[in-house]
Amino acid sequence: MKTVQDLIKRCDRKQLFEEFAKRFCEKPDDIKDDAAQRFYDFLDGLLARTPIAPGDDIVICEPIYDSRAGLYYSSTVISANDLKENFRVLDFFETLDGVDADSISDETALALLEKQDRLFEKGREFLSDKPSGSFPGHIESFAYEYEPWDKILGYIVPPHIIGSPMQYIFTASVLYEMTFFGYDEKELDKERKELEESIEEIEQFKSLPPEQQKDQLESIEDFEREFGFNDNRTDEEKEHDLFVMKKDGIKTSLEWYREMKKVYADFTCDMKYFITERERDGTWYHEWAKGKHNGETFWSDDSILLSVETMRDIGLYKFFYDVIPHYDKYEDAAIDKDLWENIKERSKEYSTQIQECIAEAEDWVQDTFKEYEVFTIIGQ
Repeated sequence: MKTVQDLIKRCDRKQLFEEFAKRFCEKPDDIKDDAAQRFYDFLDGLLARTPIAPGDDIVICEPIYDSRAGLYYSSTVISANDLKENFRVLDFFETLDGVDADSISDETALALLEKQDRLFEKGREFLSDKPSGSFPGHIESFAYEYEPWDKILGYIVPPHIIGSPMQYIFTASVLYEMTFFGYDEKELDKERKELEESIEEIEQFKSLPPEQQKDQLESIEDFEREFGFNDNRTDEEKEHDLFVMKKDGIKTSLEWYREMKKVYADFTCDMKYFITERERDGTWYHEWAKGKHNGETFWSDDSILLSVETMRDIGLYKFFYDVIPHYDKYEDAAIDKDLWENIKERSKEYSTQIQECIAEAEDWVQDTFKEYEVFTIIGQ
């Protein structure tokens, strides 16, 4: 499992600073002459730290859709246990697989809103002990800007982010949350103390009798007058703006679902023959690695693994010797698209177990071929 600190190590610092400045500085004037060096010094400090060992926390980029700004991301944290227990495939989002959020019509948005509302109601029954109203398929996420940096550095990163086009956006988003109160953790400690004091005040207020609470509260009308807020919209305009907000919400839900589906796939494995790196126990496995193996890097998060025992028991060694030219179980074997198609075709001549094993790898192989010309079966 890779952590936030591991992810920072993988990034080119110049490219990371450019992404950070582009996303989180409102105008070029905000980027001072020494900004890059201060940022690099901050990164050096983070890489010198010892992260708290990863627990149940997975840091993710939560997609947010805004009709004015388009799609952007906010870095949040979810529980691995919550993910495994509550994520469900949702048919009404599956029907939109491959559909861009911008192309969702008003009619489709209305239909999805109705279905989502019904699902929320079912969720309250399904998760009656959780008053949040979560429903199967929805995973609660949490802000973490007040957390100690050592804890954040130890958060687990979803494997599909590593090396993907999202890697720099993801890392910049995490660093933004970490530096919400600046590059000095002492400022974070100060803000956390003020937050704790505010929470204590709220608890004291809630303990007061209702009459005293009422005396200390300010009405919305008074608040609006104090800050000079005047809502001059017509009822029709208010209704339209509300629908736009709800439509943005359903687009966000769709993108959120797509991301959770990827994260869920990262942290679960329903395969019969293969396992993921996260499930590996020991080194007696043949790693199927994306791309041509460099002979140095092993046990990548996006690899799949077959145990030596499985290879032997189902006769896969013999099969590979038969169908892969010059195959040697002690050496690496690079498999391109043509060879893979031949492997699939030849598997039909062998046992049901071999056919199942090869078929089980198909989705991973095709996903690999989208980025690489080959994958490598690494030798024992």
